[in-house]
Amino acid sequence: MLPSGTAARRHAGTRTWWAVFGIAALLFVLLFVPLPRWLNTPVFRFAFDLGHAPLFAVLFLAALWFLERRAPRAEALAAALAVAAAGFSELLQLLASREASGGDLARDILGVALAWAGVACWRRSVVWRAAHAAVVLGCVGLGALLLGQKLVESRELAGMMPLLAGFERPVELQRWHAKEGTRMRRTGPGHAGSAWALEVSCSPTTAYPGVSMEDFEGDWRGYRWLEWSVRVPSGLPLELAVRLDDDQGALYGTRYTQLVRVVPPQEVYRIDLREVARHFREHPMNMAAITELHFFLDEPPLERQFSLDGVRLVP
Repeated sequence: MLPSGTAARRHAGTRTWWAVFGIAALLFVLLFVPLPRWLNTPVFRFAFDLGHAPLFAVLFLAALWFLERRAPRAEALAAALAVAAAGFSELLQLLASREASGGDLARDILGVALAWAGVACWRRSVVWRAAHAAVVLGCVGLGALLLGQKLVESRELAGMMPLLAGFERPVELQRWHAKEGTRMRRTGPGHAGSAWALEVSCSPTTAYPGVSMEDFEGDWRGYRWLEWSVRVPSGLPLELAVRLDDDQGALYGTRYTQLVRVVPPQEVYRIDLREVARHFREHPMNMAAITELHFFLDEPPLERQFSLDGVRLVP
């Protein structure tokens, strides 16, 4: 029979390893398991991004707790391990269903720095503790303010439906992304009497230059048409590819793409959403969860420009 002190140490060591395993498993789930559809909203994703800081603060504290009696300079080693885990997780996310982000890495490092500073301050006087607490509360307050602003903006954009994009407000650009070899900017005047439109400049140096849109209301079952206005300043015809993705695309590779021939002076074009719904027989497009909308050119031989406006759903 082992001496009681030895048994206690082994029992404590077993609990420590289980705690480390649990934290690692939690970190894996939070960073790599795809979000369920009901949580995959702009506001929740923004909140999750802000949550990187406390998450990696906890990771640093857990590493410090494990290393404190096992290694010299445990605090520096714990910080190095936490930052390394942050960088490694962003690299791994390039291969997973989430996107790597420099902003996430910065928030990870901020969380580690605040936790490390907290350990140092709480070992000193009350003044140091109060200063650290003030900094942490300031960060929490700023995060709450940014989250509230994101919630207001998200509700404002959702209230535009069935208009997906009119570009009358700068906040709309948050939902648009320029593809490789593409420049985009909000410019005026817009089409058909509107004040603003989205100007898109596509370079021939990449295969599929254009723009994409995300974070809109994805239930399109009550609509018949996707409609938009496109203007080509050169006056020359343009082959514009329009692509729709749903929430099943990652599993089945289902996406609907239609090549639309833009012939000036005509500006308004439509896609029949009934055709989109029945395009794939084995795994039909999920018209209750459209996730992405793309406008792009297919290997343009020379630089082309076009502007978008009035992207809307029509019953």
